[in-house]
Amino acid sequence: EGNFHGRTITIVGMSSDPDSTGGFGPFTPGFEVIPYDDLPALEKALEDPHVCAFLVEPIQGERGVYVPAEDYIPKAIALCKERNVLFIADEIQTGIARTGRLLASCHNSGCSCSKGLCEDPDPAKRPDAVLLAKALSGGMYPVSAVLANEAVMEVFTPGTHGSTYGGNPMGAHIAMESLAIVTDEDLCGNAERLGQLFRAEMQKLVEDYPWVKKVRGRGLLNALLIEPRKAADG
Repeated sequence: EGNFHGRTITIVGMSSDPDSTGGFGPFTPGFEVIPYDDLPALEKALEDPHVCAFLVEPIQGERGVYVPAEDYIPKAIALCKERNVLFIADEIQTGIARTGRLLASCHNSGCSCSKGLCEDPDPAKRPDAVLLAKALSGGMYPVSAVLANEAVMEVFTPGTHGSTYGGNPMGAHIAMESLAIVTDEDLCGNAERLGQLFRAEMQKLVEDYPWVKKVRGRGLLNALLIEPRKAADG
C-alpha cells in the first residue's frame, strides 16, 4: 500500500492510489497489495505457494518519504529467501547514494558502501533484483537498469527479451561516469553527513512551529510534514 512503481498499465494496477488508477483499466491480474512496513502481513501473503515475487520500495518516496522500521527490509529479504520468493527492490528513487548508501536496501544489512562501493558479500542479505534509474546517470540522460542475481538473469537467453534502445552506448557510458563520480567524490558519505545536518536543522522548525509536525528521511532524501490546513492557508 502507498507504493509508486511507475505509470504503465501493469504497474498502475498494483497501486492503492485512486489518482493513479482512476480512468484506467482493465488492469493486469495476479497482484496482491499488502500494508507497507508490516512483516506479519508479508509473512501471511507468502503462505500462498503461488506467490513468486515481492516488489517493494526500501523507502516510499511518493508517499512522502516514508521510512520503514530499521529491520523491515532485512527481515523481508530473509522471509523471501526462506520461502523461495524473489525480493525485488525498487531503488529508482532511492538508489545511487541518495540515502547515504549506494542502495537504500543496504541500510541495516551490514553493508558500509564505503566510497560508493557495495561491500556486503553475503548474497542472503541482498535483493534478488534491483531496479535503477534517475540518479544512475546523474540526471543527465534517460537511463534505467535491472540488476539481478545469476539465477534470474540466466532465464533471459539471447534474443528472448529486448527493447529498441536497450543497451544504448551513450547512456551506458554516462552511467559508468556517473558511478565513478559517486565513488571518487564519496557521495554516499556526503549524503549521510549532509542529511543528518539537514534533519537536525529541520527539527528546530518542528520544535518552534506547531504546524510543522515531523521531519523524516535518510541521507538527502527527506520530507517535512506540515499540517494540511496550515499548508493550505500559506
